[in-house]
Amino acid sequence: VEQNHANVYIQDNKVQYFRVFQYNASTLASVTLSVDMSAYEGEYNNVGVFGSFNDWCGTCNTMTDEDGDGVYTTTIEAIPGQLQYKFILDNQAVEESFEPGSPCTQTTDIYTNRVLQVEGNMILDAVCFNSCTSCD
Repeated sequence: VEQNHANVYIQDNKVQYFRVFQYNASTLASVTLSVDMSAYEGEYNNVGVFGSFNDWCGTCNTMTDEDGDGVYTTTIEAIPGQLQYKFILDNQAVEESFEPGSPCTQTTDIYTNRVLQVEGNMILDAVCFNSCTSCD
């Protein structure tokens, strides 16, 4: 089964970014993402993740903290290749903000996002919100 999706960014009625993704659905990889919120000082009601895997949908992938330790986790289905994403709070009311050139990021136009090369099923270590490293 072949599936397609497109990422489009429109500003001032002009297409600024357009990319079509074509892939075989049987080649999707399971990627487990985790974010540690223990060092975050603000208030929030929910934690999520959005990115190229879900067309940057701020309400599509809510994360859970099953054991109450402040580490939120979810598993997504991703196309092998480059994956860009960010962790978000309260359905995108707050999203991570990185300086261009941060080691775990890539900047495209005005957006600096986390970047990951997906080569198969993966379980990533937890990172601190708005950081490329763990909170420890």
